[in-house]
Amino acid sequence: MKRHRLDHIIFGIVMAFIVVYLGSIMISGLEQMFQESGAIDETTASISGRRSRTSWLIAICLNIITINYFKRIYWLEAQRGALVGTFAAAMIWFYNFYPYLLN
Repeated sequence: MKRHRLDHIIFGIVMAFIVVYLGSIMISGLEQMFQESGAIDETTASISGRRSRTSWLIAICLNIITINYFKRIYWLEAQRGALVGTFAAAMIWFYNFYPYLLN
């Protein structure tokens, strides 16, 4: 079976970071929309740090969709790259929010 020209580990890593970036933009847009509509009131403003950590973690977890898509179309090398990219994004998240996790 001939491999597709995009079925490479580098393509999977790039796609993983693109999904995390676009997912974080989408989630922050939803958060801003809820704040403007009044669904998130001013009393929860004190947990904005926790909200930021959770938003980024949800954006990282959106890579599950990318990994499953690559599995469905049999791009196994791209799937492997998406897994590596997801792991790298999770380690970056852990490094950035490590001090807050100990409190």
